[in-house]
Amino acid sequence: MKYKDPGCPTISVMIGGTLVEKALLDLGASVNLLPCSVYKQLGLGELEPTSITLSLADRLVKTPRGMIEDVLVQVDNFYYPMDFVVLDTDPIVKGTNCVPIILGRPFLTTSNAIINCRNGLMQLTFGNMTLELNIFNLCNRQFNPKEEEGPEEVCIIDMLVEKHCDQKMQDELNESLGDLDEGLPKPSNLLATLPHWRKIEEILPLFNKEETQEVVKEEAPKLILKPLPTELKYAYLEENKKCPVVISSSLTTDQEECLLEVLRRCKKAIG
Repeated sequence: MKYKDPGCPTISVMIGGTLVEKALLDLGASVNLLPCSVYKQLGLGELEPTSITLSLADRLVKTPRGMIEDVLVQVDNFYYPMDFVVLDTDPIVKGTNCVPIILGRPFLTTSNAIINCRNGLMQLTFGNMTLELNIFNLCNRQFNPKEEEGPEEVCIIDMLVEKHCDQKMQDELNESLGDLDEGLPKPSNLLATLPHWRKIEEILPLFNKEETQEVVKEEAPKLILKPLPTELKYAYLEENKKCPVVISSSLTTDQEECLLEVLRRCKKAIG
């Protein structure tokens, strides 16, 4: 379910014995604001100097005329001490919809205001007492019955911003694609832009072949064989008396050859 704009929240307050019928409740205001013309009408005493500056909704920065402290603001039977900033503004014409004063966050915090925007009620607290006020019906809004039944006013700022961002991204994408449509440079043109090749010097081998061959040619150190008992003797599985093994000296020549043949086949197992 959708709800229409309930209007601007206003309340009637009494300041210095004078009734202010429409005091605007503004959660976005950090101070309580009092126009200089209204300040003179209320006769609230002398102003105190202040060094603060105000940044208005239209982005104008203004310097207040001064500040008046501890002004009693009466809401029904509740009294709240408030500080007001007095600002020079255009004179307020009676009978217009201009709001004479603005009650900002200091007032809403001091009164512990709780606003229900759906039913238009605001609850104020004073000590252990509470007060409920209708803050939307107090604002005199002139409606035409035909306008009430007509189409609602919709804020399309977000939609326009999103549309503008999408269009900008689409334009940048089309521009990038247009650059691709022109084609990439031909390979010959790319080669022309590259620096000329220079002759590569001969790369020397990592190892010296002669030194490698000398290492290979080095003979293995000769083994020093220990003397054996008479019943044992040395036999060799390879030429030049390499890979010696110990066998029995009582074997015949044929037996010795058969044994060596078997040992040569099992050389890998022997180690």
